[in-house]
Amino acid sequence: MALTWVAIATTTLTSTAATISFTSIPATYTDLYLFISARNNQGGSGQYIRYNSTTSGYTQVRLITDGSTVTSPANTFTTENFMLAMDSRANANGFGVAMAYITDYQGANNKFTLQSSTNPDNGTDYNFIEVDAAGWNNTSAITTITLIPETNAFATNSTATLYGIKNTV
Repeated sequence: MALTWVAIATTTLTSTAATISFTSIPATYTDLYLFISARNNQGGSGQYIRYNSTTSGYTQVRLITDGSTVTSPANTFTTENFMLAMDSRANANGFGVAMAYITDYQGANNKFTLQSSTNPDNGTDYNFIEVDAAGWNNTSAITTITLIPETNAFATNSTATLYGIKNTV
């Protein structure tokens, strides 16, 4: 099987922003891949992923490590999926990295996402790696993806790229 990756859209912020959105996602791919290099400009350590502006039907299993301890937080996010990004309290000029592989986004079944992210820090307070398995209990095609920072806004120079992936035999 061959995979063809096509960059659908990239957003790089020239000022702070309350959201980053990808709209009118074409139906020409099998899967989607989202790459984020982001920083919150005030507190908070993550961003939420919301599909089609829908605020229900999400489930998520999380594993987080600080390099020595692995935890599976009891957090439940039912209005969107959660991923780490750089917290403004951490490394002064750092950006966190997050990736999400969204399977069968056009299919008539529930949608599933494998996510990973890191929030690197020069100290120890905000240094995390997270891996998530997330689901969206909805049979609609995903046509819009909105990233929402946990607190306040995404910082200037935060970047997100959405790729379309086509599986071919």
